[in-house]
Order: sequence, then structure tokens, then C-alpha cells
Amino acid sequence: MNMPAINMESAHDFQQGWKWLEAAEMQADFKKFVEGAWHVVEPGKEFKGGWHIDAICDHLTYVSLGDIDDLVINIPPRHTKSIIVAVMWPAWEWTWKPETQWLFATYALSLTLRDSVKCRRLIQSPWYQERFGSAFQLSSDLNQKGRFDNTSNGYRLATAVAGTATGEGGDRIVVDDAHNMKEINSDTIRGGVIEWWRDVMSTRGNDPKRLGRVIIAQRGHHQDLPGHVLASGKWVHLNLPGYFMSDTRCTTMAKKTSPRVIPANPNPVIWTMGDDIKPLVKDEVIFTDPRKDENELLTPDRFGPEEMAKLSYELTERGFESQIQQNPSAKGGNIMKEHHWREWEDEQLPQLSMIIQSYDTAFEEDEESDFSARTTWGIFEHEEYLNPALPWTAQYKGQTRLCMILLERMNRRFEFPELRESAIEAAQLWKPDKVLIEKKASGHSLAQELRKAGLPVARIKVTDSKFVRAHAASLILERGCVFYVKRKWASEVIKQCGNFPADDHDDLTDTCTQAMLWLRKKWSAEFLDEDDDNDNLMRHVNKPVRTYGGIRTGL
Repeated sequence: MNMPAINMESAHDFQQGWKWLEAAEMQADFKKFVEGAWHVVEPGKEFKGGWHIDAICDHLTYVSLGDIDDLVINIPPRHTKSIIVAVMWPAWEWTWKPETQWLFATYALSLTLRDSVKCRRLIQSPWYQERFGSAFQLSSDLNQKGRFDNTSNGYRLATAVAGTATGEGGDRIVVDDAHNMKEINSDTIRGGVIEWWRDVMSTRGNDPKRLGRVIIAQRGHHQDLPGHVLASGKWVHLNLPGYFMSDTRCTTMAKKTSPRVIPANPNPVIWTMGDDIKPLVKDEVIFTDPRKDENELLTPDRFGPEEMAKLSYELTERGFESQIQQNPSAKGGNIMKEHHWREWEDEQLPQLSMIIQSYDTAFEEDEESDFSARTTWGIFEHEEYLNPALPWTAQYKGQTRLCMILLERMNRRFEFPELRESAIEAAQLWKPDKVLIEKKASGHSLAQELRKAGLPVARIKVTDSKFVRAHAASLILERGCVFYVKRKWASEVIKQCGNFPADDHDDLTDTCTQAMLWLRKKWSAEFLDEDDDNDNLMRHVNKPVRTYGGIRTGL
């Protein structure tokens, strides 16, 4: 943006110069634009900012700059999400990139049109035109409720979720509340939304290298649209529950290194958006929920205890967890359903080509109430057969698939020396080919000690929430690739996984999801994104087969 010459000889000139400076600040900072434009969009209502609005604006800015490709924002209802995302964001980006083409969808066409009209009114307002009118003008031949174009070939198009497919493409694909909460428990309707996204909306990007996709919603079901896309592990997840829970604190991390390059000596006269915003680097922390106290409210100035109580009053416990806490769980089994585990019915264990051990450690002072846990798994090739009791086995009949079987578990409170001794004894017994330990403070010491003992430790970097990891791991279960031997302790493992996230403890669940996700990533090029090592499991499959018949009694 070129700086115009401004004559300050009159009060009018001074006022115009002040507006230009104000516009320049808002153009460079989406948060300032939201605050400045608030009185136009919501006349008579006081603007109440907060760190949650700053976080949303920062993440959307990174989408506009191309640093984030795919973003999910989960937040309780009535927290200004639609105004920021569907009304102000496109109006702001058009101030410096008016050629951007936008596709918006909501579960109800009336809601999509409502926000489209608000966005158009903002752009046509004297306030906006005085500050940004030189960037573009709305086209007179396409200026309707559902679609309006501008003179730079940009447009904002509104449609309904699961409605008639639009033939238009977009640089920004935004879905705001894909589901009607009254219909969220209908498998048919909910599945129709997922199908619409998968087959229609997600394919409407103009240029994959410039495409930004945003899904913003309150959660309603573990198999809703946010849950569906988050299972891939490729979306940045900004999760903002109404009440803070320290064990699910949200931290967002970059999924890629930004292609942007900031010039070493930027032109001081010509302003380019993003010159003063550092490009993201893969795995860089973008945001961490700043709350410290349990049950601390998201926006106490706007939604205090009484307001939150009213918002939650008519919700069931499950509805509260989903829509307020953004923590949905499935009826009768949650995410990792118990009936997806397969009992190994043969007297002898399968021939195992690899052994892995997965740890969840807790021996820090602030983790006294938690258990340290370990599960040991055997990896084997299983030739599938048709089981009439499991109709889905028909699609895999005759195929040889890589599967895993639960061999052992440990779950108790330890001081570190005891944990180290237990880990080394278990390694001597099972001779694991890989020992998985999460990259966190309480796992660092154990990883060091086991490496000193010559054990093949893999540190696992975790970038998503436990909820997202459980969803991703559940795919291994649903495909029938996880077996167990009928023992009381195995039932305890399965029960804890099935109760997640409602169980008081999730230590064993963490070890299971870690093992399942590691196996999934190592065997699928689509998920080869770990940096712990470059190990290829095929190397282990070709090694001499080991049978653990001698340890059968230990089960």
C-alpha cells in the first residue's frame, strides 16, 4: 500500500490523515480491525475483547497468509465466532487481498445468508468505505444476499451444508456450524454432512497451494465434521472449552513450514501484508491456552458463572461436555469402542515378527495422582477369514493384514527408580524391538536410562490432543486389527479405553493410542510424519519369526 501525500493544513485534512493511519493499523492487524468494525456490525453493543478473540484472529491471519492450510476452531455457542469468521474476516482480507474468493456454508441457508448480508453491509458502510474504499468496489451486476462480487474478481458465496452443490471454487472454504444440534444424534443426517464435505465442499479449492479451509463449530458428537477431519492429524485444532481443564489444555502447533519469505530490507514506503509477522516453522507452538485455574471461564467478563449456568441449563450432561467443553463422547462406548477389540481364540499365540512396548509415565511432583503405565504388543501378519459373527470380515477375506495383539500391561504408581527397574525387567522378558515413550518431561529420564541399557527407544512427539489421537487410533480398532487374549487384566485395559474420555484415569489408554498410531504411521505413507526415527517395519517382518509360547502362562 503506497502512503499518500496528506496536506495537514485543515482540520478536515487532519481527520483524513488520522483515518488513513487508523486504516493502516487495522489492515495490518486483524484484531484491531475487529475492534474497529464492531460498532458497524453490532451497533449499540459494547465490544468486549479477550484473549480468545485474539487467538481466533491470530489463527485466521495465519490462514490468510498461507501459514495454516486447515484449521478447526471449537468454541461454545454465543462467543462471537460467526461475526469474526463469517462477517469480519473476508471484509478484512479484502482490504489487502481483494481477489480472494470465498465459499461459506452453514447447516441452515438462512444463517449463511444472515452473515452474508452482515458482511456486505459492513463493506458498504461509510466507515469501511472511508478507510478501505480505494481497495475495491462491489460489482453492481452481482450484489445479492447469497453472493456478491468485487471489481478485483473476488467474491463471497453463501450456500447450505448438504444442499445443492455449487459449481464455484474458492480460495477460502469456511464451514460455520455444519450440524444442527437438534439432529446431531441422527447417524443418517450426520453422515450426510460428512459425505457432503468429503465429496463436495472439500474439493472446491481453486489452487491447493493457496487454499485455506476453516471449520468452526461447537462440538456435538464424536463423529461430527470436526471429529472427522481432526482424525487425519493434519488440521490445526484451536480448542476453547467454556471451563478450563488442565489435562486437556489446548496448544496449537504449525503443521508445516511457511513458504513465506520476508525480505531482508522491506520497502519502507510500500507496505506488504505479513512483512511484520514471522513465518511459522513446522511444529512451532502457535498458541497455548493461558488459563491456570481449574474451571476458569473462557470469557468471564461476558459469560460469567450465572450466564454460563443459563447457557448450560437445558443441556444434558453429554450436551454440556460436547457443546460447552468441546469434549464429545459416544453413547455406550465413547471413541474406542469395546466391541471393536477381537479376542484371540487359538491356544497358541500367533507368530510374532515384532514386539513393541508403549509407556505413559508419571512421576513428577504434580502428577502424584496419576499412574505410570505400559502395554506390550506383538505385531503379526494375520490372514483374514470370514467370520459370520463379524460381517465386516467379508471385505478382508483371504487378505493378509498387519495386526497387533495385547501381550501384557503394567499400571501402578512408581517413584522413578522403581519405574526404571520395572521397565528394564520387562524389556529383558519381552525383548522389544521398539520402546515408545512420549516426548514430555516425565518421560525424558526414563528414555535416557533405557537407552543407556541398550534398548531401542523411540521418543514420540505429540502435537494433538488426547481426544484427536484417540479418534485417529480408533481406525485401527474399527478395521479389526487389534486382538487380545481373554484375561481379567486385558478386560481392564479394554474397559479404560472404552470409557475414555469419561474414565478417571487414561494412562493405559494413552499407551494403547500411542502404540496404534505409531503402527499406523509407520505403515502408511500418508501418515509418515514422525521425526523419532526412520525405521521401516518391513525390516522386522523379514527377521526370524519368534513365538512366545513359553510365556503363555504369563498371560
